[in-house]
Amino acid sequence: MRQKRLTNTYFYVACLIILLLVFNQVVVQYWLYQKNNDSKVINLSGRQRMLSQKINLLFYKIYEGDTAQRQLLLQTFYSLQKTHKGLLQNDKDLSLKAQTDLEVIRLLQQLTPYINYIQKELIYPSHLDKKRLAQISRNQDLFLLKMECIVNKLEKLSDQKLFTIVLAEIMLAILSILVIVLEIIFLVKPITQDLEKQWLKIQEDSIRYKETRNKLKAILNSSSDSNMLISKSYQLLSLNSIAKRNIISLWNSTPNIGDDIFKYITAGTREAFTQDLNKALNGEFVKVEREVHYSDNRKIWFEDTFYPVFDDDSQLVGASFNSTDISERKMFEEKILLQNATLRAIAWQQSHEVRSPVSNIIGLSKLLKSANMLVKGSEQSKYIDLILSETERLDHLIHQIIYKTKELSS
Repeated sequence: MRQKRLTNTYFYVACLIILLLVFNQVVVQYWLYQKNNDSKVINLSGRQRMLSQKINLLFYKIYEGDTAQRQLLLQTFYSLQKTHKGLLQNDKDLSLKAQTDLEVIRLLQQLTPYINYIQKELIYPSHLDKKRLAQISRNQDLFLLKMECIVNKLEKLSDQKLFTIVLAEIMLAILSILVIVLEIIFLVKPITQDLEKQWLKIQEDSIRYKETRNKLKAILNSSSDSNMLISKSYQLLSLNSIAKRNIISLWNSTPNIGDDIFKYITAGTREAFTQDLNKALNGEFVKVEREVHYSDNRKIWFEDTFYPVFDDDSQLVGASFNSTDISERKMFEEKILLQNATLRAIAWQQSHEVRSPVSNIIGLSKLLKSANMLVKGSEQSKYIDLILSETERLDHLIHQIIYKTKELSS
């Protein structure tokens, strides 16, 4: 929660700094535009002084008889007059805006009579005499003095604007620095401290992870089972030392992380292995026993276990394949089955084959006992032979049972 709050605050402060920078640039660009406009006004005002002197000079040339200067005189005057009107009322052609300072406006208005005077004199410039020429010269001198005052005033106003720009820039810079300092104190420093804590925690977690991984690796390597972790794309992600040793022994190849798992599965079990692996990759637990036939004519029984593996976010990573050699257990199971079959055979002999001669001996003995006084000679010998025959048969069966019992015990 604290980290989220700091992040949000940092975002807002960053936005504030960006706004300050944008505002700073807007202010700078605005004042630069104003300064450029002021420079243009000052240049045109300065040109007015030059034009007034040029008008005076052209009047002198006309007075001396150079009437060809009349057209140039008119052009010069109209240029001066147009600039004067532009300074008072705007002029798109000259890109001039009307002055807003009252003092400058008042001084410009004072120039209007001097300009009107020159305009009147332009009507009859060919009838110039010394008196009119002196009056024109005096008029232009007064115009020049007042224009000088206007230029000085405009330069002063421009300097004031420049001072205002510099002052605004300094204030904005101080404000930006203050915001950055506050950001460092109240945001960057806490975030840095949190990052240091997180870094220490990551280091501690990394150490614990390595210790846990080493323990798990030691456990897997100490197991007699073959264990492999297989990705969803059937690639080998990890394996223990037993699995590696078995692959080297069976396939004469050293396994590498990223190998296709089917490189190390025999063709006879590949289809069943693929089905069981896909079940595990779909979240099922599979446990099967299968007999594997190798190219060197060996036959080994394995108990294979497949189970899905998930990460901390419950996302399926792959499937774990654990294989245990159960050939010895299968051998004992077969022996037990043989022993059970032997026991069943012994029990059958005892319950069926042994009972027959015993019953015959008992019957003949009873018959011989009951007829002991009557049976003589060859008849008696016949009964005795029958008893001996059945006794031998019983003895043979007993020997068979003893032999099977010995086999069972061995």
